[in-house]
Amino acid sequence: MTAKGKVRDDSKIELDRNPMMRLFLFLLFILSLDIHARDWETEARVAYFRPRVGDLRQIYPNGWVQYQVQAATTIWGPFGLWANAGFMNTNGHSLGLHQKTRLRIYPLSFGGLYYYCFPPLCVPGYLDAYIGVGPTYSTLKIHDEGDRFIKQHVAKNVWGVTAKSALRYHFCGCGYIGAFIDYYHSRFPFKHDPHCVTRRNVDTSGFLYGGSLGFSFEL
Repeated sequence: MTAKGKVRDDSKIELDRNPMMRLFLFLLFILSLDIHARDWETEARVAYFRPRVGDLRQIYPNGWVQYQVQAATTIWGPFGLWANAGFMNTNGHSLGLHQKTRLRIYPLSFGGLYYYCFPPLCVPGYLDAYIGVGPTYSTLKIHDEGDRFIKQHVAKNVWGVTAKSALRYHFCGCGYIGAFIDYYHSRFPFKHDPHCVTRRNVDTSGFLYGGSLGFSFEL
């Protein structure tokens, strides 16, 4: 019960405090949209993220690594659906005052895929590739270790878009490894606030270069 007599929803508060639970529920929801799909695949991904904006690279020069979990399913011929949940955490120092700052991004994305299977190889297994695109809902959290009169926590949510491409080698019937290049576009607007360190818009757009390890199965 709050001070104004409103009942507090503890389950909602707990969900808001646990971003990974939101990522998990998001994946379950997207993948349940096509219960008649036959071919499924799931993979763990690690990527190096290079921001497009130079100022962002100066503030956060290290630790731009993104961890992802992705699942996909075919729906008709070479076409499929995908859902992806990611997490990135990096530390740096603000420009000017050089105060410690930490940035976290939680992107949730889904969309369509187009697969292409290459001709058979001279070795066991086969190669395939895909391209895809879809909307992305991202949560940005910034923590600044500054003056006690300055806001230390800033959080924003925004819609963006992700374009995907990958090349994969399938082996042992159900396993595969891959290399991918994604482009992530997201821009967080901030209004001028004299009590907040972050006064500029934060453009976190850029390329992701990474590798994946996954397995495929049928339902």
